[in-house]
Amino acid sequence: MKCKNCGCDSTFVEQIIQTNGAKHNAVKCAQCKKLQTYIKSVPNSNFIMPYGKYKGMLIKDITKKDLNYAKWTIENSQTNIGNRFTELIKGYEAIASHKNKS
Repeated sequence: MKCKNCGCDSTFVEQIIQTNGAKHNAVKCAQCKKLQTYIKSVPNSNFIMPYGKYKGMLIKDITKKDLNYAKWTIENSQTNIGNRFTELIKGYEAIASHKNKS
Protein backbone atom coordinates (compact mmCIF):
# COMPACT_ATOMS: atom_id res chain seq x y z
CA MET A 1 0.00 0.00 0.00
CA LYS A 2 1.49 3.35 -1.05
CA CYS A 3 1.09 6.29 1.29
CA LYS A 4 -1.42 8.83 -0.01
CA ASN A 5 0.67 11.62 1.51
CA CYS A 6 4.37 10.89 0.77
CA GLY A 7 4.33 7.89 -1.61
CA CYS A 8 6.24 5.60 0.78
CA ASP A 9 5.27 1.93 0.42
CA SER A 10 6.11 0.83 3.97
CA THR A 11 3.43 0.74 6.65
CA PHE A 12 2.95 -0.46 10.20
CA VAL A 13 -0.07 -1.37 12.34
CA GLU A 14 -0.72 0.48 15.58
CA GLN A 15 -3.48 -0.37 18.01
CA ILE A 16 -5.47 2.68 19.08
CA ILE A 17 -7.67 2.59 22.18
CA GLN A 18 -10.35 5.26 22.22
CA THR A 19 -11.69 6.91 25.37
CA ASN A 20 -14.74 4.62 25.31
CA GLY A 21 -12.48 1.55 25.35
CA ALA A 22 -12.99 0.60 21.68
CA LYS A 23 -9.87 -0.83 20.02
CA HIS A 24 -8.89 -0.21 16.40
CA ASN A 25 -5.89 -1.25 14.32
CA ALA A 26 -4.64 1.79 12.44
CA VAL A 27 -2.40 1.31 9.40
CA LYS A 28 0.10 4.16 9.28
CA CYS A 29 2.89 5.18 6.92
CA ALA A 30 6.32 4.21 8.26
CA GLN A 31 7.85 7.43 6.95
CA CYS A 32 5.37 10.27 7.59
CA LYS A 33 3.23 8.42 10.20
CA LYS A 34 -0.04 9.51 8.50
CA LEU A 35 -3.08 7.29 8.89
CA GLN A 36 -3.77 5.19 5.78
CA THR A 37 -6.72 3.02 6.80
CA TYR A 38 -8.16 0.98 9.64
CA ILE A 39 -8.23 -2.79 9.93
CA LYS A 40 -11.20 -4.11 11.84
CA SER A 41 -10.04 -5.32 15.23
CA VAL A 42 -10.54 -8.94 16.11
CA PRO A 43 -13.97 -8.89 17.77
CA ASN A 44 -15.31 -10.95 20.65
CA SER A 45 -12.15 -13.04 20.86
CA ASN A 46 -12.75 -13.63 24.59
CA PHE A 47 -16.19 -15.15 24.05
CA ILE A 48 -16.51 -18.55 25.76
CA MET A 49 -18.02 -21.40 23.76
CA PRO A 50 -21.21 -22.36 25.63
CA TYR A 51 -21.69 -25.87 24.22
CA GLY A 52 -20.27 -28.70 22.13
CA LYS A 53 -16.87 -30.28 21.73
CA TYR A 54 -15.02 -27.19 23.00
CA LYS A 55 -17.48 -26.06 25.68
CA GLY A 56 -15.81 -23.63 28.10
CA MET A 57 -12.96 -22.64 25.75
CA LEU A 58 -12.38 -19.18 24.32
CA ILE A 59 -13.34 -19.04 20.64
CA LYS A 60 -9.97 -17.45 19.81
CA ASP A 61 -8.29 -20.57 21.22
CA ILE A 62 -10.70 -22.87 19.36
CA THR A 63 -9.94 -21.06 16.10
CA LYS A 64 -6.20 -21.52 16.61
CA LYS A 65 -6.54 -25.16 17.70
CA ASP A 66 -9.18 -26.40 15.25
CA LEU A 67 -9.97 -24.04 12.37
CA ASN A 68 -12.07 -26.74 10.68
CA TYR A 69 -14.35 -26.87 13.73
CA ALA A 70 -14.75 -23.09 13.62
CA LYS A 71 -15.64 -23.27 9.92
CA TRP A 72 -18.06 -26.15 10.56
CA THR A 73 -19.74 -24.07 13.28
CA ILE A 74 -20.11 -21.14 10.87
CA GLU A 75 -21.89 -23.37 8.35
CA ASN A 76 -24.03 -25.39 10.78
CA SER A 77 -24.80 -23.25 13.82
CA GLN A 78 -28.39 -22.16 14.39
CA THR A 79 -27.20 -19.48 16.83
CA ASN A 80 -25.07 -16.36 16.59
CA ILE A 81 -21.97 -18.42 17.52
CA GLY A 82 -21.29 -18.92 13.81
CA ASN A 83 -21.33 -15.14 13.33
CA ARG A 84 -18.81 -14.73 16.16
CA PHE A 85 -16.45 -17.22 14.51
CA THR A 86 -16.94 -15.51 11.12
CA GLU A 87 -16.03 -12.09 12.56
CA LEU A 88 -13.05 -13.52 14.42
CA ILE A 89 -11.64 -15.32 11.38
CA LYS A 90 -12.16 -12.26 9.13
CA GLY A 91 -10.34 -10.10 11.68
CA TYR A 92 -7.39 -12.49 11.83
CA GLU A 93 -7.28 -12.73 8.02
CA ALA A 94 -7.31 -8.94 7.61
CA ILE A 95 -4.43 -8.51 10.03
CA ALA A 96 -2.46 -11.39 8.49
CA SER A 97 -3.10 -10.03 5.00
CA HIS A 98 -1.72 -6.63 5.95
CA LYS A 99 1.35 -8.14 7.62
CA ASN A 100 2.08 -10.15 4.46
CA LYS A 101 1.90 -6.98 2.33
CA SER A 102 4.27 -4.98 4.57
